[in-house]
Amino acid sequence: MSHVTDQGGVNRSRSFVNRLKKFGLFRSIYLVLYYGFATHLPATDAPLGGISQRLRNALAQRLISNFGRSVRVNPKANFGSGHRIEVGNNCNLSTGLMVIGDLKLGNDVMMGPEVVFISYNHEVSDLTVPMRAQGATESKPVQVGDDVWIGMRAMIMPGVTIGSHAIVAAGSIVTKDVPEWGIVGGNPAKLIKYRKER
Repeated sequence: MSHVTDQGGVNRSRSFVNRLKKFGLFRSIYLVLYYGFATHLPATDAPLGGISQRLRNALAQRLISNFGRSVRVNPKANFGSGHRIEVGNNCNLSTGLMVIGDLKLGNDVMMGPEVVFISYNHEVSDLTVPMRAQGATESKPVQVGDDVWIGMRAMIMPGVTIGSHAIVAAGSIVTKDVPEWGIVGGNPAKLIKYRKER
């Protein structure tokens, strides 16, 4: 086997083998099948969509640490390795979903396309070191309650908890907790009103 060293002196073939060991052989195969093939298959309403959906779900179930019943995984849903994700029953992992870090979804969560969840960010506190070299902040998991609707292209930032029965408007950037039954929207997202009287 040839060993290729990049500019930083890292042996690429050894790095690849270490990643395989870290995730385990079968998990690595599931990751390759999911991201290399299944995530690009057509949506449920397209020809052969039902078969595509079942394949995506089967692979995602083997990757996501806690995978509820009747979950629908749509094309191009990206949840990393899945070991830091928990998904409740009857959830919809939207087309183009992006999960960076730790996420816990309750039951009956639906979301529009291209929603982003982030549980950590770049470290920037040391002014003497370039930001790219400072690594990442500590992960602050994102938690979503039951019966929540998150609109298209909303972005949920580190440490946010979205209460049950809440709605997040499309395009919102959520930096603070959302109360139960609340409807929030904007950048940064603010409480618009409650779905029921308090």
